[in-house]
Amino acid sequence: MAPISLLLLAAAAISAPLIRRSGPAPELYYKNSNGAGAGANNRAAFPQPARHFSSNNGAFNYAGQQQTVYGACSAPAVRREWRSLSQDAQRSYLDAVVCLMRTPSLLTNLSSVSRSVFEDFSYTHFTVVSQVHGTAQFLPWHRTLILLFEFALQDFCDYKGTLPYWDWTKDASAMHKSPVLSDSAFGGNGNGGTPSCVQNGRFSSATVLMGHSSPQCLTRRFDDANGMQAAQYTGDVVRALVQNGGDFANPPAAGNDPLFFIHHAMIDKIWNDWQDENPQLANAYSGNMDSMNPNGNEAKLTDFLVDLPPGGPTNGFTLIPAIQVQETIWSDGGGWFCYIYE
Repeated sequence: MAPISLLLLAAAAISAPLIRRSGPAPELYYKNSNGAGAGANNRAAFPQPARHFSSNNGAFNYAGQQQTVYGACSAPAVRREWRSLSQDAQRSYLDAVVCLMRTPSLLTNLSSVSRSVFEDFSYTHFTVVSQVHGTAQFLPWHRTLILLFEFALQDFCDYKGTLPYWDWTKDASAMHKSPVLSDSAFGGNGNGGTPSCVQNGRFSSATVLMGHSSPQCLTRRFDDANGMQAAQYTGDVVRALVQNGGDFANPPAAGNDPLFFIHHAMIDKIWNDWQDENPQLANAYSGNMDSMNPNGNEAKLTDFLVDLPPGGPTNGFTLIPAIQVQETIWSDGGGWFCYIYE
């Protein structure tokens, strides 16, 4: 299989050895610039290591820090394509997403910033979008974001499964017939109005915040007039699929749509498959650090993942753990990163 030319793999350019961090495991937690959080001095206060997150003083914390990016991956979890799940499994996933939308934000108490744990994820993506789109961190950063989303579903909403992926190539010729976009799942197209509100599916009553001056309905507008960087994808069928409007068509606001997470799981699967079939390039990583400087080539495997700025409205509370790109390169590399695709 030749290296794929999707925008998704723009980060892979030159071969570089994978370097594992030496020394003690890092402190990984939802951290506060004033020192609040699950550091070494109060680690014992949190459940070890049954859950990935635990809350303390209104902040997110990573529980079981020593069990994060370290350790062998001897029994990887399996992510499956949406339509291979049973109806009960599909319902359980959707229930968990709705639950996360109803779980109060742990990043902030400002409803204009984020109202729920679900929006903690969309807010983080919205805020750092220029540093994780069209940059070297696109693939490893989104791999980590959706893994944390999977953990959040499990920890806060008692979800027993893994994050499914949406193989949109199966639906490209007749997207409106996709079971993913059915009444019993994520719902279909918007109503064509302004805004073009989604009116069916489990999220028809959801309101979204990112990219809007006030909460509004979830929007979609699948047609040929609105692009979602479709020309960057190879193949007419995939291009036809991703040409659409609404929240999902606007990269900063894409995290408003629950489709975002199963879409990015498919992207992660493509990267994973490409790595397996191109072992000589599997650790390739280079490129720019910010989309405003597309010609930069300063990215390194030892770079830390992009996170929220310390001076923002979340008062130093952040989502992305302080880990390096090199620790995210393999989905089954060990510790937290211990999953494969069916």
